[in-house]
Amino acid sequence: MSNRRFIAVKKSDQSYLEDAFPELSEIIENNTVDGYKKASITVFDHWLSEEEADAELNNIPPGIEKEYDARLHSFICSLTSRFETYLIRRVGKNKKEITFRRFSSEYAKNRTLTPQPWIASNHSRFMLVIPSLELAYFEGWDFTHHVYLKNTLTG
Repeated sequence: MSNRRFIAVKKSDQSYLEDAFPELSEIIENNTVDGYKKASITVFDHWLSEEEADAELNNIPPGIEKEYDARLHSFICSLTSRFETYLIRRVGKNKKEITFRRFSSEYAKNRTLTPQPWIASNHSRFMLVIPSLELAYFEGWDFTHHVYLKNTLTG
């Protein structure tokens, strides 16, 4: 049995996902794109001012950090247990090419979706797509996750 947490999707699935989410590179680079609505999910009860963020994040006790991570982990694990989910991986020179991966098991998914320490680089954070909901989901750095929901309403 393999120790890999995720496996590459078939070429046909890769093509389908590329067609379903052609704007992913732009979202990753710019944190926004026309045709998508962005929503943020956070452990805080309001958007923090710069002063509040400095006070909250620079002196966070380890127990509180664990609690915040557990809240976000519980949410994303619950969401992904209900829908087909693919991990986004950036590969190639300069990490510009996007590939999609399936999780090899529920355990592997839960382990992969464990939040990184809040001070970690964004390059190590998970990014997902859930095709049936037409959304992309990105782990953020400040106990905030970001959802990009495709704007499919017209008129």
